[in-house]
Parts: sequence; C-alpha cells; structure tokens
Amino acid sequence: MRKISSFQLILLLLVIALLAGNAYFGYSFYRSVQRQAALAQDIAAVEAQIAALGQIYDVDALEAELASLEEQLDDAPFPEEVESTGIFNLVRTSGNRANVDWSFAEAGETEEEIDGSAYEYRVFSYEVEATGTLTNIFNLITRIEADAPYNTLKIDDVELTYDSTTGEWTITFDILVYAQPE
Repeated sequence: MRKISSFQLILLLLVIALLAGNAYFGYSFYRSVQRQAALAQDIAAVEAQIAALGQIYDVDALEAELASLEEQLDDAPFPEEVESTGIFNLVRTSGNRANVDWSFAEAGETEEEIDGSAYEYRVFSYEVEATGTLTNIFNLITRIEADAPYNTLKIDDVELTYDSTTGEWTITFDILVYAQPE
C-alpha cells in the first residue's frame, strides 16, 4: 500500500471542508426558505386583516351611509320639533266642530324612554278639558285622532265624569307628542 502524500492529504481535507461547508450553507439556506415561507404567510394574514379593516372603516362608504340614514331620519315618524300652536289649533278646531266647551294648557316638555330604546325621546305634553254631551265628547276625541298633525300624538290619562245637575259630561286628558331626542 502506498502512502498518501501530503499534497493528497491537503486535497482530501480541502474536499471534506468543502463538503462540510456545503452542508452547513445548504442547511442554512433551507432554514431561511422555511422562515421566509412562514413570514409570507404571516404577511398575507396581516394584509387580509388590513383589507378587512379598510372595508369596515371605509370613510367614503360611512359618509354615504350617514347621508342615507339622515334622509331616513328626516322621514321618521318622530318629528324634530313640535309646534304648540299646531296642537292648540287641532284642539280648537276639533272642539268647535264637536260642539263642546274646551280648555287647553301647555304642560311642558319631558324626556321618556320608549320600549327599552337607548334614547330618551322628548315628550311635549298638553292638558285638555272638554264639556258636552257624550256623543260630542267622543266626536272631539275622534277628530283629534283623525286630524293629528304628528304620527306620534297620543291621548293619555283620560278621565270622564258625569254631572247629573247639568246632564253634561266632562272629559280631561293629556295630549302627548313624542319627538326626536336632542
């Protein structure tokens, strides 16, 4: 058997060193490719989240939705304001047509929650008293309900009494008109 020369030994060590270097760099490359793939997945997930948030917080779309909702609010059954003169004219006209003696007083404005709503609606209150025959009093109520200028008008706290000395009936009730919250 022949002895390996020092030159061959150096070449053999160089080949082993090159193979070890290739193995190390190959493994490092493989790990970096795996990390790059994982990062690409993370980036894709974050970009999807950003896109979803962009749709949720799309200012132009939200402004368009707000404009649409404001239009619906304008058409809502709850008025923005209630004019006391309109309610007075309703009671005056209905009372005169029903042929009853009547009185009218403005009771003020309060706030009330309706059916568990998150808002407190404004309630404009008016007190009415009328005296006349039972038929005429029912005619008064019917006219007020039929000619109400607001869809949210409600007749409440009705009391009906009979005066046997005059033979007339007296009714007292509140007119409530619900309006939008301030």
